[in-house]
Amino acid sequence: MMQLTMRSILNILGLAVAVAVVQGVTSETARSYVTSMTDKLHLLVMERHLIVNLHEYIDKLQERADTLKRLAQELESTLKAAEGREKEFLSNPLHTYTLIRHMHADWIQLERSMQQPVGQEQIDFIKEMQPELPLSRDVMEVTAAMYRVQQTYEMEPADMSRGLLDGVQLNANLSILDCYGMGALLFRAAEFQDASKWLRTARHLWNQSQADLYVLLNVSRTDISSLLARSLIANGELDSARALLMDEPELWTRKEEFFAEYWTDRKSTDGIVDRYIGRLEKPFTKLCGSSRNPKPTRLACYYKTSPSEFLRLAPFKVELLSKDPYVVVFHDVIHESEIAETKLCGSSRNPKPTRLACYYKTSPSEFLRLAPFKVELLSKDPYVVVFHDVIHESEIAELIRIGEPTLKRTGVQNITQSKHIIISKDRTASGSWILNGNLTMLERNMIGRIQKRVEDMTGLIIGFSKTDLQFLNYVFGGHYESHYDFFNSSAFPHDRIATTLIYLNDVVKGGATVFPELELVVQPERGKVLHWYNMLPGTFDYDLRSLHGGCPVLIGEKIALTNWIYEWDQMFRKPCLQSPVNRTYYFDVKD
Repeated sequence: MMQLTMRSILNILGLAVAVAVVQGVTSETARSYVTSMTDKLHLLVMERHLIVNLHEYIDKLQERADTLKRLAQELESTLKAAEGREKEFLSNPLHTYTLIRHMHADWIQLERSMQQPVGQEQIDFIKEMQPELPLSRDVMEVTAAMYRVQQTYEMEPADMSRGLLDGVQLNANLSILDCYGMGALLFRAAEFQDASKWLRTARHLWNQSQADLYVLLNVSRTDISSLLARSLIANGELDSARALLMDEPELWTRKEEFFAEYWTDRKSTDGIVDRYIGRLEKPFTKLCGSSRNPKPTRLACYYKTSPSEFLRLAPFKVELLSKDPYVVVFHDVIHESEIAETKLCGSSRNPKPTRLACYYKTSPSEFLRLAPFKVELLSKDPYVVVFHDVIHESEIAELIRIGEPTLKRTGVQNITQSKHIIISKDRTASGSWILNGNLTMLERNMIGRIQKRVEDMTGLIIGFSKTDLQFLNYVFGGHYESHYDFFNSSAFPHDRIATTLIYLNDVVKGGATVFPELELVVQPERGKVLHWYNMLPGTFDYDLRSLHGGCPVLIGEKIALTNWIYEWDQMFRKPCLQSPVNRTYYFDVKD
């Protein structure tokens, strides 16, 4: 009867799951272990196989150990038989022959057997799996994601190591090896202060009773302390480094070697700063951070008693935010019964007063008179609005079903090389283009209804934009650095006048869309639609205030759909009535 190993059983039971997980992925070059949930699931499948393989290797070692133990017991039985009567024992010619033959042949053969590798099949299996394992660039990128959320949400490595992320306690923690790995890569990236924090955490977590396990994986307490000392010295914390070295006698004997590095002009350990790891731009990080405090804006507070007679009896409380231009806030002027009508305004968080108006949009289409849209005006100039409850639950589920199977790592447009897409650390997400040619009739009709709704929301025409519909998925650490949606390139004369961003899920923590120039923060919520202009509607000049970005996702994932709207399609709907001031056109208009 054929004997099945544990891996054989797992192969049989997990085959369907494994095929489903890795469907459409044919090589390691196509994998994105940081941004793709499918590829992360593939890693779990491999981990299960490798652990089963390790258990089989342990069984082989145990089998060899048991065999050697039985052999030792057999050999010891002969010695015990001769104990105390050695001469009598050796007088027996059979014992003499056995001893000489055994000492000549068996120990030499045993030495050869001991040199034979145990579990060669299991060792070969690990070698076969190596091309599928994450590469150093994957480790670099996931480290960058961890560091990104650490900076953005101002978290301490000690808290992160025990699963406390921005005040939310997760059922997870980081190991000594995880913290050491973070510190080592941050050290290479010349982020010495943060590297020291991670290495201190690793050293604090050190458990001497499990030291043999860490040494087996090539990390010792001395390795951690050594790199921590170098980080402290590189950061100028010489007293802390000296105290640390004194606590490690083995390292204290090499103190001159450590301090000599301080006087060496270098950027990192090897003079190379890792490209994936670095600090985010300050305005972007400031807006994304959950503990951000808005800058003080109150110039004066007073009671308004004019111009009406009513105000003399019941004056308004006024807070002056800006004298020029004139910006004020009135307090306690809306009654409780009136507040219920404006509850939808509260969903788009912004530290500064930005809810200019909440209203129902009833034009331009006839349909809106019967079913008006709920609108929240976040900024009048430049125009930024949020539409609520305009995407149905059934449509959200269908969009996710269509978009998820073809997700792959997204890039950014390299405008210096025509329409070439490049992978960039500035954008860490997966995406897929929703193209009509790949859809069924029912799917095309559903997309058409949504885009007709976008036309009603924006008052703009979805022409060429019908093909510019991107499904996006951001997982842990996924973000998009501050950028403009317009191209301003000769390769794209037909540029993006506006953007519509449809949020398809609620994000547990993080993932907000921010506008640094406006100090505006919009939290993602399922079914909410964010719309803004990338150009000045009157002149079609590029509006630099449209600079925006996506905050790193801290907990959960962010799913969205982006529809860019193009200027040429608007020539009859929104003609350019004034000449551009700062816009350069890269084409000639000929008769």
